[in-house]
Amino acid sequence: NGSTSLILPITVQQEQGIENAIYFGDKIEVNNKLAIEAGLRVSAFTALGASRVYTYAAGTERSITNIQDTLFYKKGQPIKTYWGPEIRLSARYTLSETASIKAGFSTQRQYMHMLSNTTAISPTDIWKLSDAHIKPQYGKQISLGFYKNFPRRDIETSVEVYYKWLDNFLDYKSGAKLLLNEHIETDVLNSKGTAYGIEFMVKKNIGKLNGWFSYTYSRTLLQTDDATISHPVNKGTAYPANFDKPHSINI
Repeated sequence: NGSTSLILPITVQQEQGIENAIYFGDKIEVNNKLAIEAGLRVSAFTALGASRVYTYAAGTERSITNIQDTLFYKKGQPIKTYWGPEIRLSARYTLSETASIKAGFSTQRQYMHMLSNTTAISPTDIWKLSDAHIKPQYGKQISLGFYKNFPRRDIETSVEVYYKWLDNFLDYKSGAKLLLNEHIETDVLNSKGTAYGIEFMVKKNIGKLNGWFSYTYSRTLLQTDDATISHPVNKGTAYPANFDKPHSINI
């Protein structure tokens, strides 16, 4: 403490942003067997100052050596705005009094990123807002499920499958420094990916013994999606995400 201290303080600038959305939805009973729910959500996010934003040479990998200029934004001044539609669509078709089929399609935009460095000795997660360099995550998902009840024994069964496309997912360069990093955009990689799976579930609601059992097989694969990166993860081919968990059993 004081002017003779050998400790050099590091202060990382705070991030500010504003997110807003408007949503419309409706439920349509086509007939006594088919029901449809549809919705449209339009969301927007604006990164705000006060902030300094580094600019990098066009067509080159983002690195400290490629910084061309530094832009300064005042408090509350807009830096970058992202927006777009998000679709919600689901349908249920009743096959009988005890069986039905459900299908769904949705798109999502996520403006906040969680950066978790699994090699760090501290369990600290970094929350990062989308900004001039880091785009919002975007996903599209389709799903299909079959549901069957057995009323006499009060047993519910289901099987569901899904497939999801991921864009603008953040991964990290080898040796990335996430904590107290003033140029964090130079240590992250833009990635695309896919996630898919199938889940089986059996549920018993009443009786002396009740509960449920489920088994899920799922995969999440990523691929570096940035032509300027000199050393993409896994040499540019798809690889399992950190949270890829093929087999999951819950009782």
